[in-house]
Amino acid sequence: MPDTYSTKQAMADALKELLAARPFSKVSVSELCEACGMNRKSFYYHFQDKYALLNWIFYNEYVSRLRKDADTVSDWGMLNDLCRYIYDNRQFYRRAFEVEGQNSFTDYFREVIGSILTNDMARIFGQTEHVDFFTNFYLDAFVCSIRRWLQSSEVMPADTFSGLLKQCVAGVSDYVQKKYREDAL
Repeated sequence: MPDTYSTKQAMADALKELLAARPFSKVSVSELCEACGMNRKSFYYHFQDKYALLNWIFYNEYVSRLRKDADTVSDWGMLNDLCRYIYDNRQFYRRAFEVEGQNSFTDYFREVIGSILTNDMARIFGQTEHVDFFTNFYLDAFVCSIRRWLQSSEVMPADTFSGLLKQCVAGVSDYVQKKYREDAL
């Protein structure tokens, strides 16, 4: 009998293959099970639903690696790495970000990236009562940018995209600091 990881990975591979052909909403658990030669009971033993499998893929392929490297990678390095990972799997994540409503991948993505951003915002702004506001502001911008990037007919390379994000944040920051100093004079 295959181990738990192999079983989950087989289901993940099947979902990726199915999403290459059609939207997530059109993929059933029965089709997933048939595609990887498993039964529904096995699927539900490992995952609550197909949304949990979708989230597991992101966690297993990206987040778990991120947690290992978190102390050695800069914030911008982490952004570059995330953009490269999404770009390399863009067909899959284009479909994943299309999922709407309860249990959507976007909600899970926001939760994962939000936990990182919350720490960054607390470091930047201090322990203020408005850390959640700052986090959500940047999360909204980031998630919207990624979705737009993936939906474009010509998806720009990951390094270009992450470079533009960095340029945007740094440019606005520099401008605001300059205006703040001028206004203070």
